[in-house]
Amino acid sequence: MSTHRKRRQGMIRKGAYIYGSLLLTMITSIVPVVQAKEFPSQPIRFIVSFAPGGGSDTIARLLAKPLGEIFGQTVVVENKPGAYGSVAASQLTQSAPDGYTLALVTNSTISGPAALGVKLPYKIPQDFTPITLVAFTPIVLAVHPSLKVDSYAEFVELLKRSPKDGHFYGTYGFGSGAHFAGEYMKSHSDVPMTQVPYKGSGPLANALIAGEVKIGLMELSTAAPFIQSGQIRALVVTSPERSPNFPDVPTLSEVGFPTDLPGWYGVVGPKNLPPRVVGTLNEKFQQALNLQDVQQKFSSMGLIPASSTSAEFENFIDSDIATWKSIAKRSNIEAD
Repeated sequence: MSTHRKRRQGMIRKGAYIYGSLLLTMITSIVPVVQAKEFPSQPIRFIVSFAPGGGSDTIARLLAKPLGEIFGQTVVVENKPGAYGSVAASQLTQSAPDGYTLALVTNSTISGPAALGVKLPYKIPQDFTPITLVAFTPIVLAVHPSLKVDSYAEFVELLKRSPKDGHFYGTYGFGSGAHFAGEYMKSHSDVPMTQVPYKGSGPLANALIAGEVKIGLMELSTAAPFIQSGQIRALVVTSPERSPNFPDVPTLSEVGFPTDLPGWYGVVGPKNLPPRVVGTLNEKFQQALNLQDVQQKFSSMGLIPASSTSAEFENFIDSDIATWKSIAKRSNIEAD
């Protein structure tokens, strides 16, 4: 082989080595950038278990805008109503544990099904990662104006006086906080009532206003404008204290009940969310919840703003499920 040819092959091998080294350097320099990609880097789905117009929907949309600004990504609210919140929860639990799919849950979609032992395609609370509590809300017993009662005592007297009239009370879902509150009132006051479950507080409020059902139990946040306008009449709230917006409406304890039953809202993700993502989500939600505008709107809706760490919310859920199991047993509430 000629000296010229050997020199040429050596140059080719050297060039290939240099090219390979440069390519490897480029690849290794790109990988850390991909791995270090900050969360979030794409829009976030925020699933709601109830129909548009109810308390959950209103809260989710109220939070979506400031969260979008804080995250620097769009937060898209999706309504997925269904029994026990199972449609929304199924979508959540089947999603990737990356923080891009979250759900606004309530005691109706978490504590209720767990207390009743409802068979679902997911496990409560094991298949969820708690992010934070959002707010507490009283549930209000309200009646259509055609029902001539102005107090809970008059309400009980009327129902007992006409037990054969078939008194129906509407709720925003079977196994919901409203359902538990209604059955609790029924058993404690010994009144004849039959539940009519609606798909959310919005549809229930419309039915109550129209007189389709004369008695309703719903979140105060949904009922507030209709109480203020006189379209429905509030008789009692389930919170430990009276609502500042409706100081004339007594609490359950004030009318003789031993236990209060406020509703709550919280945010969860699918199980196995990375701790780093959970921490980021919790931090950003606290920023949104602490905004003065958000707190003022919560207050105007009759909500009590709340917040928590992920661990605190997890402990709260466990405790709440235990309370609901006790009420279900005492009031003979069973899964349908």
